[in-house]
Amino acid sequence: MARKKVNLQWITKASGRRATVKRRRNGIKKKVDELATLYSTKVGVVLYDENQDKPLAWPNDSEAKAMFQKFIDMPDCGKRFKKTQNQEELLSNLSRP
Repeated sequence: MARKKVNLQWITKASGRRATVKRRRNGIKKKVDELATLYSTKVGVVLYDENQDKPLAWPNDSEAKAMFQKFIDMPDCGKRFKKTQNQEELLSNLSRP
């Protein structure tokens, strides 16, 4: 059964917005878990929420930090990925006309 197209727009009611974020966050965590199971690999996700001070890391903080640190420590990262940018570079490029 096909689902109808969802129009992306700001959800005005705070309670509805929180419920939607919670539902989508759980859906993303489920998909990441399925990817990790299907491909027998480590997968890490960091989700930011406007109402929380600390981001949610999956599967847990220490494993996610270890995975991302391993990625950062990869040799030739700058040479291999020519279009890789950090957040400061991205924001400065977006602000240029």
